[in-house]
Amino acid sequence: MLLYIDEYQTVTHNREMSLIEMEWKKTSSKLVPESYMKRFQNVATYMEQYRPKNLLANLENMVFKGGSDLKEWLRSEVYKRFNRSGVQRVAFINSQDTITRLLIEEALSEYNNERFETKYFDSSEHAKSWLMGRVATQ
Repeated sequence: MLLYIDEYQTVTHNREMSLIEMEWKKTSSKLVPESYMKRFQNVATYMEQYRPKNLLANLENMVFKGGSDLKEWLRSEVYKRFNRSGVQRVAFINSQDTITRLLIEEALSEYNNERFETKYFDSSEHAKSWLMGRVATQ
């Protein structure tokens, strides 16, 4: 089910897979930090509303242009809400942009994540296999 779509991001919910998927588009490079924050907050709200076991964050086309404030904000605001939603697994499709990839990885690695497993992938197929409990090889 489509939850949100605009020129920068698409968010869907699949009840059968207990999955919310957010996909960033190449146009995300035009966003200012506040717009990223708003969209991450929207995803956190969907996580709390639908309470899926799985989240697929497709960051392949995401290009973040802004300061490192987003890293701390993700840890203090978004990841805590993900925890409260009861999500068990979060799969990330790596951004093609090195700076964006490092920012997301650092934000998550510095977050004391006791409630959900995370793993990084290069393809949606491998990520979904892992989320569904099947062994995914890269």
